[in-house]
Amino acid sequence: MKKRSLLFPALLCASLTTPSYAMLNGCVDTTDADKKTAVYFANGILTSPYAAENMAFKMGIAYKNQFKNLHEDSSYEFSDAYNYSQGKLTDIAQVLQQKMDEEGVAGISGYQIYELISSGLNNDPIRAVLAAFLSTTTNAIYTDALLEELGELMTSASVEAIADSLMVNSEHIGLYEANLIAGKRVLIMPHSQGNLFTNNAVAAVKTRQPDWADSIDYFGIANPAALTVGGAGYVTADDDRVIGILSLMENVLASNLDNDPSALPSFFGGDSRSNTNHLIVEDYWDARLASRAVIDTNMLRLAQNTPFPLQIAGTGAIRASLSWGGQPDVDLHAYEPNGRHVYYRSKTGDDGILDVDDTSGFGPENYTVACESVNAGTYQIGVNYFRGNATETAKVTVFLGDGRTITPRELMLNQAEGSYGNDNPATMFEITVTDDGEGNAIYSVQ
Repeated sequence: MKKRSLLFPALLCASLTTPSYAMLNGCVDTTDADKKTAVYFANGILTSPYAAENMAFKMGIAYKNQFKNLHEDSSYEFSDAYNYSQGKLTDIAQVLQQKMDEEGVAGISGYQIYELISSGLNNDPIRAVLAAFLSTTTNAIYTDALLEELGELMTSASVEAIADSLMVNSEHIGLYEANLIAGKRVLIMPHSQGNLFTNNAVAAVKTRQPDWADSIDYFGIANPAALTVGGAGYVTADDDRVIGILSLMENVLASNLDNDPSALPSFFGGDSRSNTNHLIVEDYWDARLASRAVIDTNMLRLAQNTPFPLQIAGTGAIRASLSWGGQPDVDLHAYEPNGRHVYYRSKTGDDGILDVDDTSGFGPENYTVACESVNAGTYQIGVNYFRGNATETAKVTVFLGDGRTITPRELMLNQAEGSYGNDNPATMFEITVTDDGEGNAIYSVQ
């Protein structure tokens, strides 16, 4: 539902009389290398936010200094492109439906199945559709009673899985595009199901943003996909039991590594992997395993060879990046603390600037406040569906000078409003800036 803000017009009026505040130091680190790279870990199923963040941290420890030496005046940021866990059943349902999307069997996609479920279709015809994807051997395992039980569970799980998958895909696409237009290469290390999300996101970004297509790449680990985008590399151990089981039902990339360290027990320095041989830390990242050397070599290759993109968007204390689908024009709007309205008709504000404006579909659009230009008060970020003839979805990502990236938010826009919507854009974020008492900015986001 659109959220309209009564503060927008009020602040617009206030801009005629309200003086600017004293500017603050808006950024923790004001160094800005010419060659910038955002490196992401894309997690698999049943991964907590803490575990995903911790893996990204491990990557930074392992690679940051090494990568910086590859190019003069370069910088690297390590974080996670998170795949939300909805519980074991839903996560597994999600993987199976992603495989259906990937292979396009009989023209049926996971999203179409989601549409059938959400429309209220009963379980029998839905199970009949799902059964078409199972081999004869696999079908024989399932009795009528078992299929009935699984059907009821999968119906509920499928709705949650598809909805979650669509949200994660959209978030990752918006995140990667926002980095690319800011001049940052995007390198991704996906694990397990993260490969399926990464395939979708990278393919979409390359299609939507052809000017930056060469500046995003990835190397997959424990890959359940049937393909990679642009020939991206991967490593899957030949004794990875999770991928092995999946390969009995689905088309997956062939394993390509003997990862067994030793026949000796772990207390003699031998095989200390988990019982699945599939986990990211224990079964692939451990320095004693052959997989770790393969991962290191390929991540180094990406850091060395992936070209840096042309920067068209500014960065700083506050940055909002908007993207959307194929309709011609959704506009990004910002209201600054003194009420100044920044949008396509007035691109330069007292604090920030709309430095990227797009009118031909997909976006991006970008509003940024420089590190030295941020003021105390509230910045409001909104959108207006200016031109188009179908429902559209706006996605806005916010980057802050304290190093945080705020998860992209989405808003469904039902109809274009043209210039009538300029004075009353739908609110996406409210960013309040306060002084820590020493002239530094503190950010809170609603």
